[in-house]
Amino acid sequence: MLNGRCLCKIGILNIHGMAKERSPAAAIAQDLHHTLLADLITGYFGNDDKPCSNTVRWKMHFKTYCSHPTQSKCSIFDNFDYLEKKGLLGVGKYDVLKDLFRRVDTTALRDIKLTAEMIENINATPFENKDGKEYIAEITVNFGKGSKPIDKLIMEVLIDFINRLDYCHTPLSARFRGQDYDHTLLLPTEMGLRIINGESSTDQFEALRTVINETLDKIDRALYLHIKDRNKLCKKIIHCILTLLDRMKKNYKVKRWQFHWKSMVIVYVEFYTAFDFKTCLGGNGLTEEIASAFHFMFSYVNDPQLNTPYVQIKELAAKK
Repeated sequence: MLNGRCLCKIGILNIHGMAKERSPAAAIAQDLHHTLLADLITGYFGNDDKPCSNTVRWKMHFKTYCSHPTQSKCSIFDNFDYLEKKGLLGVGKYDVLKDLFRRVDTTALRDIKLTAEMIENINATPFENKDGKEYIAEITVNFGKGSKPIDKLIMEVLIDFINRLDYCHTPLSARFRGQDYDHTLLLPTEMGLRIINGESSTDQFEALRTVINETLDKIDRALYLHIKDRNKLCKKIIHCILTLLDRMKKNYKVKRWQFHWKSMVIVYVEFYTAFDFKTCLGGNGLTEEIASAFHFMFSYVNDPQLNTPYVQIKELAAKK
């Protein structure tokens, strides 16, 4: 299971705060593509010795794209290989595949669409800084003696939630096989806010909706002995963390992040440019937003008069 997995495994930081290797966008897209094809071939067709109805329908409609008699006797794998060699199927190129599965099994269309959207997002995302340097800062939010066990419990749930968001747009098979993708850049914060606000239809972004609902349930159970009216509070906490992540991306140009709890909130943030990095180190905007968000969340589950936290920021890396 990927729940609670740290971003240190997917390229932001190791435990010493140093940058590790990253997966190029093209390699990630290729991996997603291969995962999709493997899932379709193994998940929707019987074996060659005992063809299922899907196989029969596939062979009937495959003739639309290949009239060569030998292909009708080939395996499904060979048919997919034929489509790729003819340029009818490729990374992010799924029109023919969608046309065939509309006639074979429409349940496959969800994973095809999901993979296509993910690849499109990856291709539109700059994965490397232009100058080849890394700009990483550490922000600590310390509540001092005001911190309580419930804070640690809530923070562990939120860290798990943030880490699981990395995988919300990947196909289910990719997540459960434990494949690591550098998807922190693609966190669906906007869609998460739409879901928590009830603005998204129930058939959209099922994986993200599931993660949010499971996190709401965990927070509810954590607050069982502390708060009576927990339902609204749980949603406020999730809304608060999603808003913070969204603003970190849009307002402060944060490239990646990693959250920890060690008797205080610790946030590692990486930036695209030296300008954004220096702006963060020299200003109070980002640190104040992070402190305000956690003060808001913790004051609800503690004494409303919880002390304003002490915030520090320091440079961890700005090098090639």
